[in-house]
Amino acid sequence: KELKGLLKWWRCQRSNCCVCTAVLQVFSTIILLELFGSPFMRNASLVLSLVVGLIFSAVFTVDGKGFLTGEKIAAAPAFTFLWVKRFPLGFYPPAILPLLIVFTITSVETVGDVTATAETSRLTVDGQDHVKRIKGGMLNDGISGVFSALGGSLPLTTFAQVSAPLLTVKCRVSWLKLCIL
Repeated sequence: KELKGLLKWWRCQRSNCCVCTAVLQVFSTIILLELFGSPFMRNASLVLSLVVGLIFSAVFTVDGKGFLTGEKIAAAPAFTFLWVKRFPLGFYPPAILPLLIVFTITSVETVGDVTATAETSRLTVDGQDHVKRIKGGMLNDGISGVFSALGGSLPLTTFAQVSAPLLTVKCRVSWLKLCIL
């Protein structure tokens, strides 16, 4: 009787889906890849275990029902902002000044980060090429800021914190800079 109860828990028949088994299968795949896999497989163990879990869910059924169906995907609209249903978009006037300050700070930071990255990369930090790089960085921050605002988040910014230590220690090994940056 206890074995039947254990099997019932293992197969998750109460909820008509085998989420418990799938989760255990994904965790066991991660452990097996970490123990016996090649270095590449160890680095990719999370992605590989999720793929194995997806295959597992597509193949097996419980009570004639498959774990993986495309019903909800087929019923979903072609394009939507998911957060609009839970958090409707709106305009809050008192937030204009603080967000203006935040965007100004990130813009000033972008100029410094682009300049530090140019110095680290041994590029000229004056002239039209440098101005073009700064404009590209500012445009990148502006576009990402619009998308992050639509997502209900603070603006994203260019971040080049590693440039200062590289300039300080005069590290000029190209592959090392590439790995760090």
